[in-house]
Amino acid sequence: MEPTILQISDTHGYLEPHRELFWEGERAECRSAGGYARLSSIFKQVRQEQNGAVIALDNGDTLHGTFHAVQSQGQSFIDPLNLLGLDAWTVHWDFAYGPARVRQLAAQLKHPLLASNCYRKSTGELEYSPFTVIERAGARVGVVGIASTIIDKTMPENFSRARASPWETRSCPATSAPFESGSKLTSLSFSHTSDFRRT
Repeated sequence: MEPTILQISDTHGYLEPHRELFWEGERAECRSAGGYARLSSIFKQVRQEQNGAVIALDNGDTLHGTFHAVQSQGQSFIDPLNLLGLDAWTVHWDFAYGPARVRQLAAQLKHPLLASNCYRKSTGELEYSPFTVIERAGARVGVVGIASTIIDKTMPENFSRARASPWETRSCPATSAPFESGSKLTSLSFSHTSDFRRT
């Protein structure tokens, strides 16, 4: 059995369901979306259906966007995120609280923050782990995280860029992960800007 991939993205600090704009072809409609209790129920259901053969990823824009997210600088989301049982996380506007705060938040999560393209300008070294290897349902899967490549280029100067200035993001192909040639390992990359890519 191959693992099932579950992904969340752009939850933007909404702990509870909220009205959201969706496009159905050319027609716009508002409907209820999100909510961590709802996500948890879906994750539990899929894990039961798949006998635990699930890899769960968070594509970012998670800890920012609502009053309680910004007021607590992401802290109010640590427990709900840990209850989801995620396997990895990458980032976008989550960087808005600055490098030190992102590290504090990441250290409290049970899953790693992966960013294969986020470098410290002063040293040129990677700021976070670029990948992790997950073993699930007899499969070994190398997961590469790619942070949004525009975080140091488009965030408003007066809000985020000044605090995130020690970083820069670069383009990063999924094949850059240092996995052994010929190994029985499936690799996939996940990013805030796109769905996962499997190689």
